[in-house]
Amino acid sequence: MIIGNLLKLRVRDAIDMVRRCRDERVPVLDIEGYILHLGGGVEPIADTIGLSQMSTDPSSLGNCWNLAEAFLYRYIDTPLLFNITIPRNAKEVTSK
Repeated sequence: MIIGNLLKLRVRDAIDMVRRCRDERVPVLDIEGYILHLGGGVEPIADTIGLSQMSTDPSSLGNCWNLAEAFLYRYIDTPLLFNITIPRNAKEVTSK
């Protein structure tokens, strides 16, 4: 679902995207969650995760994907939507 200029993913799709980023060695910089209201509006949730510091350190890169997945799994049974930020210069990554 595209809202504004951001692609919002359901939890399982967001997890798939993180796994695809891992496969392609594309760092996840941060993840933001959103509540979708019946009228179509979205509201950010207070819980987000920032991983940009890890993505600049090659020895920590593997942890960025593990932490991103763990963060998303906390919301596996919710209707929340998520935005995943990757580097602007990253090659194209699509959810399978």
